[in-house]
Amino acid sequence: MLNRLRLWAKRWLMRLTPIRKLIIFESNPDFADNTYWLFKYIVETKAFDGYKLVWFMNDMKKRRRTLCGAPITCVYHGEGNMLQKIRRVYYEYSASIIIDCNICVHKSREGQVRIYLGHGMGIKKVLSYICWVGDCDAFLTMGEGFHERYSQVTKSPLVPFGFPRNEVLTAISERENDKYIVWMPTYRQHKNREDMSIENKFPFGIPAIKTNDGLELVKKCLSECGMKLLLRPHPSQDLSVFKVEDGTEIVIADDRYLGAEGITLYELLASSSALITDYSSVYYDYLLTERPIGLNFEDAEEYAAEYGLWYDDVRTSLPGQLIYTAEEMADFIRKVASGEDEYLEKRRALVSSYGMEQRPSCELIVNFLKDAEKSKGAIK
Repeated sequence: MLNRLRLWAKRWLMRLTPIRKLIIFESNPDFADNTYWLFKYIVETKAFDGYKLVWFMNDMKKRRRTLCGAPITCVYHGEGNMLQKIRRVYYEYSASIIIDCNICVHKSREGQVRIYLGHGMGIKKVLSYICWVGDCDAFLTMGEGFHERYSQVTKSPLVPFGFPRNEVLTAISERENDKYIVWMPTYRQHKNREDMSIENKFPFGIPAIKTNDGLELVKKCLSECGMKLLLRPHPSQDLSVFKVEDGTEIVIADDRYLGAEGITLYELLASSSALITDYSSVYYDYLLTERPIGLNFEDAEEYAAEYGLWYDDVRTSLPGQLIYTAEEMADFIRKVASGEDEYLEKRRALVSSYGMEQRPSCELIVNFLKDAEKSKGAIK
């Protein structure tokens, strides 16, 4: 009986809400990541002129009337109250195009076009999440070398268009008078899900720096080299275990910092001198800049046990200087400051093996969406 009611409700909704010129956008955080940069391109090129632009929000406190100079409609993506549910379902059934990258917006009916931009090529597997992405007309990758891996967990067509955010990453040159390294550790303790966390064994909540003496050593090295370390905690990291304070040499580059600077995360990365990371997908993105990368895999066994990794031995599979101690971090900082980069050719070889290159991602995506929408003919 319940299934019959659901089927009746679905048919009723489709009669009342024909597919129209409407695009749903989604990202987490809101107005960010690949979706934001594709949205900006669509607005600036008027690629879908005359379409209603709807952003599915996670935090309605951040809702706005315009984005990049274009009017938008903000809709709550969560369960919400009855009115919010009805509004969300209405747009889900009305949309001709769905563009998502994190908290998925699944297709509600035939004739809709959906492209999943994703938020990076994973080093960790998190297979359950990839499977949850569900059916889409295109699943973005950075290169065909990733397709064997992702074809194991999704039946959606894999397209090597690259990522919109990487067009920004490779378009800006280094700042002449503000040399800095961005440190982006991925989360170890998820702030919302205990089942996606590992035990914290780092006194400061981050790897490599484990004592006050080690912290002072890194600060001294940064000062001597005329550099800064911009530490960007993962948005999902439980910051209650995070003990490093904002300062002169080490700056916490959270969303407040980016807002005060008037830049996005990938604009920050684009002007950086080097990157330090671990199991984050930013590793693959940053390869395109051909700038030094430091890596911390000291808890690889624990991380692999919790999430799974795509590599049997991540330490030898991904080129970059390994940083497990404050002394090794100081050594990396000195090398970056002096222009030394012993892993450049190995990183280039990895880029080539995956078929990665900087592509006109936004243009490729827009052309794909137009062709797919035309072939489905859902808009009368």
